[in-house]
Parts: sequence; C-alpha cells; structure tokens
Amino acid sequence: MVPSFLMLLLAGTASAPAAAPVTVAAVQEKSAVQDPLQSEFAALMDEYRTAMKAWSKARQEDPKAPRPAPQFWDRFAALADKGHSESLLWLAQNAAYKFDGNKKEITAKKLECYEKLITQHSKSPLLQMLPQMIAGEKKYLVSGDMDRLLSLLLSKSEDREVQAACLDGLTRVLSGTSATESDKKRVEEYKARLDKEYEGTSVVNRMRAEEFKKNNLQVGMVAPDFTHRDVEGVEFKLSDYRGKVVLLDFWGFW
Repeated sequence: MVPSFLMLLLAGTASAPAAAPVTVAAVQEKSAVQDPLQSEFAALMDEYRTAMKAWSKARQEDPKAPRPAPQFWDRFAALADKGHSESLLWLAQNAAYKFDGNKKEITAKKLECYEKLITQHSKSPLLQMLPQMIAGEKKYLVSGDMDRLLSLLLSKSEDREVQAACLDGLTRVLSGTSATESDKKRVEEYKARLDKEYEGTSVVNRMRAEEFKKNNLQVGMVAPDFTHRDVEGVEFKLSDYRGKVVLLDFWGFW
C-alpha cells in the first residue's frame, strides 16, 4: 500500500504544470535584452573568429593573404561609438592591421582607444588587463605615452588591483636607461606606495614572492626550514635532517 503522503505528493505533481526547461537560447535571449550591445558584439566576434580561421588556412597557400581585421573595423568602431568597451579594446589590439605600416596612425589610434577606455569606462573589468597591455606597447608607444596613460588610469580607477598594476607598470616604464633623476624619484615613491598601501594585491604578492626567491632560494643558500607531516601523520622539520642528503619529491593530481 502506498503511504498517503506519497499519494498526495504524486497527485500534486500530476496536477501542477511542469516548469519550462531553461535553454541556452533562453539565456542568450535574456542577455540580449539586458545588454543588446554585448549581444551584437558576441555575434560580431563569432563572425570574426570564423574569418580568422579561414585566413589561417588561406595563408598556408599564400603567406601574404590579407588579415580580416580591416574588413571588420568599421563594425567594431560603430559598436565602440555606441559605448561598448570591449569593441574599443578590439580596435586598440587590431590598429596595426588596419593601418598596416603607418606607425603614426597606429600609435594615434591606440592612444585614442586607450584614453577612451580609461575615461569613459573607468569601472569596467577590462581595465584590470590594461596596465600590462599599455606597458607592453613598446613598439608603438614611447615611455612618455605609457607614463601618461598609466598615470591617467591610476587616477581614474577605484580598483586596488588596477591601481597596484598601474604603479608597478610605472616603475618599469620609468626605470629605463634614459631615466632622469625625477623619474628615479618617482620610481621610489611608487615602490613605497605599493609596499604601504597595496598589501594583499596580486602585484605585491608577486613582488614578495620574487623578493623571497632572491633572498632565500638561490643555489648554494641554506634551504628555508619548514614543518610538515609524513604519510603516517608524524610531524617533522626539514632541519631535522641537517647534514644528510634530502630528496624532496613534490607531486600531485590534476
């Protein structure tokens, strides 16, 4: 005999309308309603990736086959003009293909796109990757351009990770062979700010790791002591084996 509570449950289930399944199409439709520019960008990126795959195959027969970026330029530019941040970043990344060989125009377009990203989209998550991108534009941007962009981003962003990355980028940009006394002074100021104000950020964590490696993990140095437990749960210290040959085997599962 079926228990009464189960019968009630079955009866209730039969009479209640089934919930409509959540499909990928439904999620995409909802996303498109919420952000039509992002939906348009995603569709355009799909087209661009398809064109890039075709170009990769074509250049196997013709190494001089033109890249597809110039063909898509106006459409991405139109999205950027409507206020879409990722389209601006795409323009900055592909300016060299649009203005092939014209360094002056490439530089001008990159500067324009980066400045718009910083001033018009200061709270965009994209800005987290911007300091590294700007500092890596040595082919087209001089140190003065990078200094100005990183300083502008530092003043506009409220994200501590972005701010720390800007300070780190500035210390690198200003530490070149042509650094002036003023540049060297700024480098020391930025390093002090990183040390004092940005503890816990990925930039400072990396700096701490590099400093520890330099001071403790060089060939010929005494290995840093540590405490651990063996497979039987017995605690031991590396220093317990001082004077003996020790093989450390680090392994794991991925």
